[in-house]
Amino acid sequence: MRSIAGLLIAGLALAAVGIAWAFRSSGDRKTMKAPGRSHRIYRGCIDLGFTGNPFTWRNKRVGLASVKQRLDRAIANNEWRTTFPRAGVFHLPQIRFDHNPILLKLWIESSSKPRPFRSEEAWTRDQSSKIVVWSAWNRAVIGSTAFQLSSKIRMVKKDLRKWNKEELGYCDTNIAGIMEKLEQIQEKQPTPETKEQEERLVADLEENLLRKDLIWSQKLRELWLKDGDRNSKFFHLSTVIRRRSNHIAAIKDDNGEWIQDHDGIGNYFLRNFQYLFTTSHPSIPDDLEDLIGSTITESENERLIQIPDDKEILTALTSIPNLKAPSPDGIPSLFYKHYRETVKPLLL
Repeated sequence: MRSIAGLLIAGLALAAVGIAWAFRSSGDRKTMKAPGRSHRIYRGCIDLGFTGNPFTWRNKRVGLASVKQRLDRAIANNEWRTTFPRAGVFHLPQIRFDHNPILLKLWIESSSKPRPFRSEEAWTRDQSSKIVVWSAWNRAVIGSTAFQLSSKIRMVKKDLRKWNKEELGYCDTNIAGIMEKLEQIQEKQPTPETKEQEERLVADLEENLLRKDLIWSQKLRELWLKDGDRNSKFFHLSTVIRRRSNHIAAIKDDNGEWIQDHDGIGNYFLRNFQYLFTTSHPSIPDDLEDLIGSTITESENERLIQIPDDKEILTALTSIPNLKAPSPDGIPSLFYKHYRETVKPLLL
């Protein structure tokens, strides 16, 4: 097992499935306790987590003599995890052996729902994004202020999606095209013209690399770049791990049956929440409002209900971190800061 652990951290894309103590230190032996599902690190490798029974071994005794543990697990190094981002581990039922079979699937189906809109920080680096936002925002909309606002946001999202796909392009595609052009120019005999072309291509390449880092750092919800390294491998791996942690491959219903299709899982959650928050013939005491005394004075209430001025709104807006907690429409505070002159008349 030591040789396997050595291969896993030697730069090869490898995964291993087996008894846990082959990969962990002597101080990491926990028994008689359901293990967590966090992605722990074993000698530079990542625990791939699991779906199913939390224990993989039992001594098949009864009463107080019964012992269950998670002795088996699947681990992989960073290279393997980024190569197979949709992989998952399943603990299958025991048959005659005292260990559960471990199934490692390289591909787990996910929901085919369209990706929700997310305003990208990288878009703000392109001046043409302001034209797209201005054009969509200034279309005539008849209705209340709230209706106008929701309609304009919807049109902006639609136009930004189209602009990102058709004009801005995808960073990876742009980078590959620029690298190919650079290679062709550098193979030619140097001239003032080729030197100027090379400088322009290098500038475009650096811009696209920066945009790529911004996209991955936003997906990761991090506010920093490690040592200025323009290698998005760290961000990509972190995003893969987070997506796998948030993904529900299967869930056990009230009858002990496993549900694995996405519609079934969604309907199960929906039914349970409907049951949890549904009541019949509720009894509301008449003196309910008297349970909480008045804590706000009249003068404080006057200030609270006062309509804020432009300065107060701007101060509140600038105090919000650019990408923290975007609204359900996928637009963070950065959008309203960067395109403030366009959206200001309707918002203020």
